[in-house]
Amino acid sequence: MNFSRKSAAGIGRTLLVALLCSAAPATLAQAQDRRQEQVYRFDIPARPVAEAANRIGAVTGLSVVIRENRRTAVQANPVHGIMSAQQALARLLAGTGLSHRIDGTGTVVIEPAAAPAAAAESGAVVLETVTLATSAPGTTEGTHSYTTDVATGATGLPLTLKETPQSVSVVTSQRMADQGLQTTQQVLAYTTGVNSSTYETDRDNTWARGQWVSSYIIDGVLVDAGWGFFAGTGVQSSTAAYDHVEVIRGASGLLTGTGDPAAAVRITRKQADARELTGSVETRYGTWNRFGATLEVQSPLNAQGSLRGRLVADLYSGDWFRDRYHVDKQTVYGTLAWDVTPDTMLTFSLEHRNHDPRGSEWAGWPSMFSDGSLTHFPRGFSSAPWWTSWSGKQDLATARIDHDFGNGWTADATLSLMRKTYTAEHMRFYGQPDPVTGEGLQPFAQKDKVDGRQIALDAQVGGPLRAFGREHALNFGFHGGREWSRQTIYTPAAQPVIGSVFDWIGDMARPDWVLDSRGDWDLGATQYAVYGSARVSLADPLTAILGLRYTDWKSDDRHFTEPTPYVGLVYAVTPDLSVYASYTSIFNPQQLKDRNGDCLDPVQGKNKEIGVKGAWMDDRLNASLSWYHTYQDNVAEIDEGHFLPGGEQAYIGRDGVSAKGIEFEISGEIRPGLNLFFGAATMKQRNPDGSQAMTSLPTRSAKVFATWNLPGRWEKWTVGGGARWQNRTWTDVYVGGNPIRLDRAGYTVADAMVRYDIDERWSAQLNLNNVFDKTYFTGTANIATYGEPRNAMLTLVSRF
Repeated sequence: MNFSRKSAAGIGRTLLVALLCSAAPATLAQAQDRRQEQVYRFDIPARPVAEAANRIGAVTGLSVVIRENRRTAVQANPVHGIMSAQQALARLLAGTGLSHRIDGTGTVVIEPAAAPAAAAESGAVVLETVTLATSAPGTTEGTHSYTTDVATGATGLPLTLKETPQSVSVVTSQRMADQGLQTTQQVLAYTTGVNSSTYETDRDNTWARGQWVSSYIIDGVLVDAGWGFFAGTGVQSSTAAYDHVEVIRGASGLLTGTGDPAAAVRITRKQADARELTGSVETRYGTWNRFGATLEVQSPLNAQGSLRGRLVADLYSGDWFRDRYHVDKQTVYGTLAWDVTPDTMLTFSLEHRNHDPRGSEWAGWPSMFSDGSLTHFPRGFSSAPWWTSWSGKQDLATARIDHDFGNGWTADATLSLMRKTYTAEHMRFYGQPDPVTGEGLQPFAQKDKVDGRQIALDAQVGGPLRAFGREHALNFGFHGGREWSRQTIYTPAAQPVIGSVFDWIGDMARPDWVLDSRGDWDLGATQYAVYGSARVSLADPLTAILGLRYTDWKSDDRHFTEPTPYVGLVYAVTPDLSVYASYTSIFNPQQLKDRNGDCLDPVQGKNKEIGVKGAWMDDRLNASLSWYHTYQDNVAEIDEGHFLPGGEQAYIGRDGVSAKGIEFEISGEIRPGLNLFFGAATMKQRNPDGSQAMTSLPTRSAKVFATWNLPGRWEKWTVGGGARWQNRTWTDVYVGGNPIRLDRAGYTVADAMVRYDIDERWSAQLNLNNVFDKTYFTGTANIATYGEPRNAMLTLVSRF
């Protein structure tokens, strides 16, 4: 199967021409009239006008424009009940000094109570448009919040965080901007219960609840992380196109099919929802000659606003604290949204990611010398020769259709195509060096080129149902997907040699590569699944969340069919507080191999969780406390001292592995202008004999970050800071075939930021990471990986 750039470009041009030639102004006007007359169910607490207007736009599908600059933060009235959009807007704005009207395009315009014409006649200045709203539920862009109203990633149902019977963390666009979280890996490093760090230079090491995180969902498209081999275009790529990231901890098989017991990372990208030209230009410069620039622009593409487009282009180039390392990265994301009929919208998107490094590490330096003593290399000391690289490219194209059947029932379907590749020229060392001479390491060099293709169709339909005198909600879905891959391997004509590690400066000659093997396209995993979920109101305070997925999974000679049940109960103790319990099964096919080259059997088990959740201050502040217990068979464990012919680590499957832990999180606005995130977690994994498993992962961790927009005359200033802490870890490192215990101390890393809003269009922000220049190791293993030293990034943003 071959997806060429030429054919993709041709398809894109054809679609664009079709869209530009298909405006339907009369149909759009009819749609807006129907939406004004239709009644909806609203549940909007008292919030700032801009945020509340976003909610009404999300519920009704109406475009909302706010033309008052100074009153968008004024508290609007709560709106609860069933009513028309006109009635909801009138109730929302009563007493705020603002009014609403419908213009000729059917757009809702919110403005000062005195009409613009009257203001003009009196000589007053009509303020410019500053806020737009046609956002989907859960959108965080423009809310300035550290939390969100709706999270669908756990069950597929539009539930609030308090209504979801599972641990969910949401990292909003505001928090990503405040903390300068420029990659998905950085987002995960500051997420409750997740242990994530950069492994080597281009891969990642990301774990949750004692398991590797492999499930990533981009706008509903499931992308396998591949144990970090595609990390350059995956978790190490830009967040510039993200609206928010949901991290659903625990088994998520209801929507992903594989029931990964760690976590599912659900990424929602920005959509084309603007009704006028708007955008921004961002430039960044930081330590180690890091430079970045982001252009973002969106606009309607016809007079009626029924066709809209958005473009995000992010460029990055920089060195790092590791010797000889440099990387150039580009992410370009474009999306078109077309209101085909009053109730139907088509969305097309194309995203390209490129990761082009030099001086890439593979593995790294040993943690111990040959006598069992600890190595003590400088933080920037790299094991990579000058010529090594781990480059990658990824293209993701999607076509989606959304339809509103009325009465709250909606449906959507997404067709996705993905093409990804990585080319790695790398070299690693085996063994431990002598502590006196520095000799004893054996280099191993290899060049790989791996290509992957993926096609998938995802569809779902859902809506409310009234039965037995109560309101319920249903959701049904289908997934079909197939993957292909091929690999080409080159080896040196002769493996390189190294003398003393103490003399190493990375000047090893580049090998002459000889073709070792060239694979054809192999059919990878093929998966078909159907699923359903329901929110059943059992009594006024008691709700059941029920779900079932049936998955048919096939790869090579392996074929599995598996039902995945999901059961949850949520009891509303008070309007602000709920308690919950949930159960789901675990089924996760593995690609890891044993020493014979055979894939390990699927991980199977169960996941139980109980907890309490709260939402206060009109849902602007969310908190949760949970306890979980997972039990698994066939859990992958490193088979010490055994490797596959290509140098990959071999694994064994361990039965009866269990994990227990407690997680706590609070996020949101604790008072006007003060945003807070705090998360803490404990985790202990046990082997069948009761001994502790995965001792290389912390059993306790905590993360905090807060920002304060200063009041009064200092209102242009925002200051913030935070920290990450974890306790000590240990593991056994094999030296000469004998295990020696390696202990790594716990650590705390502090970060800070300050932002100055120069005016309404310009702002400058400084982020300082590792403020106290803490020296620490990000992992506990047979190789030593240092965390980043103190570094800074200055960001200048211009909006238009």
